[in-house]
Amino acid sequence: MRLYPRPTPRPGFTLIELLVVIAIIAILSALTTAAVQRVRIVAKRAAAVSEINQLATSATAFKNDFGNYPPSNITIPHKVPPGVTSQEDAGYMLLLKYFPRWQVQVGTQTLTASNALQTFPGQTFAQPNTAVGIQFMSYNSITQTLAPFAAGGGTLDGNQCLVFFLGGPNLTGFDPAGPYPPSGTTRKGPYYDFQPNRLTTNNATNTMVWADDPWGSPYAYFASTGNSYLPTLQFPLPSPFGPGTWNGTTVVPYSTPTKPVNPNGIQIISAGANGTNTSTGAKGFGPGGAWIPGSAPYTAGTAGEDDLGNFNSGFQLGASGN
Repeated sequence: MRLYPRPTPRPGFTLIELLVVIAIIAILSALTTAAVQRVRIVAKRAAAVSEINQLATSATAFKNDFGNYPPSNITIPHKVPPGVTSQEDAGYMLLLKYFPRWQVQVGTQTLTASNALQTFPGQTFAQPNTAVGIQFMSYNSITQTLAPFAAGGGTLDGNQCLVFFLGGPNLTGFDPAGPYPPSGTTRKGPYYDFQPNRLTTNNATNTMVWADDPWGSPYAYFASTGNSYLPTLQFPLPSPFGPGTWNGTTVVPYSTPTKPVNPNGIQIISAGANGTNTSTGAKGFGPGGAWIPGSAPYTAGTAGEDDLGNFNSGFQLGASGN
């Protein structure tokens, strides 16, 4: 009988083989992580572009109903009639134009604002939590009737105007029975469906909220005044009505070398992925003003490199252009 030697069992992976396998896994993991991160970046950018376009469409719908785009800012008066600053007068008359049946409470009487101008000159508006008066969105409770601002009224910036005029005082549009009744008997709006978890406040003294982009930065908004933009417009508004800057920057309406961008329309701008938090190296908004894509101050590494607007076909406003 012939005997054959038993085969020697093969030992486990050698150290070199294990290291090769680990290296391959690490490379695949890095590639997968980078791909997932890239998908997330592209998805957020697409979401921001979509929201900007929806806001622009909603602003146009508001214009079709009320005759003008939502204003870039409005100063709310604290007396009837205002008579304190020209900004208050302008804000009061704009509200009367949009809401001809707007009611205010003066003393114990509830009157339309236009009648109150003649009946009770110089009287203060209603105090908080009354059924009528100046009502805007509150960050803490979503709806709240605000007390009158200090002398000089209170100013809402462009973003806050978007929330109020596109959403309505309760995010449900403008009800004929509400504090800001539109002309006619049918509800107008809401023109845009703002999500409460995407609304934030800018400071403790002005509880009207901002609408944030997908990265958590507020949108900047500017409306033209016919065929141009007021040269004094900026976002955020200066102190005391706003923080003065967003992550160290302000933005003003955009223009080409020969004319404003969207001279008869609106501008809505997102600060992009680099506009969220200065503690992590974020840069905030690009400055606006004279704008040529890819040229300073919209080159690689600048605050405006990845900004987005409703006037650049979904492309970033800076150097990358995609």
